[in-house]
Parts: sequence; C-alpha cells; structure tokens
Amino acid sequence: MTRSFQQSLRLTIFALPLLIVGAAFAQPSGGRPRDLSAGSGLLTVRSYELQDPSVSTQDEADEDPIAAILTGVVEQLDTSLKLAVRRSTRITLGAKDFKPEELADLSVKGLPLNVEWVTERGSTGKTVKVLRRAHLASFDIEGQVGEVEEGADAVAILATPAGGRLWLEDEEQNRPKSAPRVVAAEPRKKKLKCSIIPEVSRILDAQGHPISAAELQPEQRVAGSVAMTGRASAVVIELRIVAGDGVCTRGGRGPADKPGTKRTLTPGI
Repeated sequence: MTRSFQQSLRLTIFALPLLIVGAAFAQPSGGRPRDLSAGSGLLTVRSYELQDPSVSTQDEADEDPIAAILTGVVEQLDTSLKLAVRRSTRITLGAKDFKPEELADLSVKGLPLNVEWVTERGSTGKTVKVLRRAHLASFDIEGQVGEVEEGADAVAILATPAGGRLWLEDEEQNRPKSAPRVVAAEPRKKKLKCSIIPEVSRILDAQGHPISAAELQPEQRVAGSVAMTGRASAVVIELRIVAGDGVCTRGGRGPADKPGTKRTLTPGI
C-alpha cells in the first residue's frame, strides 16, 4: 500500500463522519427530505380558476380532464401548492358536495380546506399534482348574536371556542416561537364577523328548523360550527339558536319589528 493511498484513506475515514453530520443538518425537520408529491394538510385558498377542457395543455387521452386549478398555502408545510381538480372531483363545503364548475360561482378565497393530493403522470409523461379530496375545515363556537348586517350577508357574534378549546392563534403549536408562553385559564371571548354563503351556510332555530340570518335577534345565544378565515372573521357552516335563554328562540320578527329589534319572550317559546 503506497503512502499516498494511505493518506487518502485516512482523509476519507476522517471526513466521513463530518459528511454524515452535514447531511443530517441538511435535512428538513423530522430527518426526512420534504416530499410534496403526495400528502395532506390544511390549505388556505388563494385562487380557484376553471380550465377549458379543450386547451392544448390537457391530456387528450384523459377521460377525466382537469376542470379547475386550486392554489393555496399549506400552513404545516409553509409552502404554496397548485392542485389540479379533475371533473369528477367533489369538494365538500358544509353539508353539500360541489362540482368543480359550481365552486367557481362562490367566493372561496381565504377558505380553509382539509385537502389530500397525489402526483399523477399523464400519457405525455408530464406530472401534475392532483386534488383527491377536499372539505371545509370546521371550528366549533358558542356565544351571543351581536349585529346582523344589512342584507343579512353577515352576522357578528361575541364568541368563544366550544368545548374548552382555545382560538387557533392561541394554541401553543401556532404561536410564534419568539412569543412568550401564555397559558390561558379559559377560552377568551372575541367579536367574530361571520359571513353567510347561502349555498353553504345553514342557520337553524332552537327546534332545528331552517331560518334566515335576518331572523336572528341581538343577544340570542347560538352555537355551531364555522370556517375560520382570519383571527376575527369566519364563514358560517351551521349556526343554531340555543333554547332556554329568555330570548326568542324561534327567530323571525313581527310586522312592526325593525332589523336589530330585541324580542324578549318566555324561555323556550
């Protein structure tokens, strides 16, 4: 064994542990390289655009063509994704499944969706990330009705998270690392502006009968689920009046009532 070969061997043996350590530090957290070819997560919608099935970018051999492109940010991965939505895919918002073309008529920007996606390869060899499933992420709240906006397209609720949960921004895993640790004794109240999307939102009286947002009365106790679109904004998924609070539990107004008029009745009536 020559002296130069011995020296090279010593250098290789010495450098090998450093290479291994360096590779470990190069990996993302968790020790594995990030693979976005398939996955799931909470995606905040940034845009949603219909696609013309006749355009040249479509795979002519595809029997289930791409109907739309969904773009958003997956918070857990801290990355933006562009997902192809096939014609057969259904996106669930509340209790309803929407076809891709139906979703284009709604204001979906900012909505939080739980999504699953995979990467598929077409007959031309081109790969594309394809949406497999998507449903609106819900958050349970309870509180009191504040104001109902003109046109009844939004309602203000002085709300707290249901079941003793904290608001999303208060949960430990969502707080900035630089922020001081705060242990909340109980969920805090805050004013939440809840938008109404007629095709998605359901509002029920205490007996479970559908009512309109305009029939809600100030100070009525309500509970239900919303989709959080910001710290102080949400979209109603389902909201129901809670019986037994001394305020009208049926919703609705008499002929002389004006928007915002409080009606105090016997509990449960």
